Amino acid sequence: MRLFFALWPSMEEQMRFRDAAQDLEPIVSGRWTARENLHLTLLFLPSVDEERIGPLFSLVDRSLLPKIFLRLDRLLFQPAGQEALLWLVPSGHSELAHLVESLRARLLAMGCSLSFGRPFSPHITLARRVFLPRRPQRGRRQPVLLRRLSPPIDWAVRELALVSSETRPEGSRYTLLASWALPASA
Repeated sequence: MRLFFALWPSMEEQMRFRDAAQDLEPIVSGRWTARENLHLTLLFLPSVDEERIGPLFSLVDRSLLPKIFLRLDRLLFQPAGQEALLWLVPSGHSELAHLVESLRARLLAMGCSLSFGRPFSPHITLARRVFLPRRPQRGRRQPVLLRRLSPPIDWAVRELALVSSETRPEGSRYTLLASWALPASA
């Protein structure tokens, strides 16, 4: 099974995230992420045997979960292999890095294999297989800032989730296996 840990927004928050780029839909081609699938991935576990899923439910110590408040303030065009992605990106996310490192250490101690494709870069993927009509020739592998959001989207994160991912022709299907409430942000 393909699993991941993610920050999971409410339906209202997912709608706000999607609305941040709604005006780009007519000019940016690609496969837009279904509203109900919008999330922020923390760690990806590419292959987990079903008998190893049980211990993952007790991996998270709620008493150690931090308050997480994110200010989503940028839309980025992110090159990724042969395709590109449209990302909604937060600024100032040190508490996320600590949470990711804590989860990573616990997962490695359990003997789980993790995907280390690239350094942790928090984002919400709004669209995949994106093509921009005018893409800069220089720095083709570098992210392109499409715009800063004004006003930004403030997200007081309330839920950490363990999610299974099933790839289908029409897109990914996610199933929440477990979730943990985060402390309320100020």
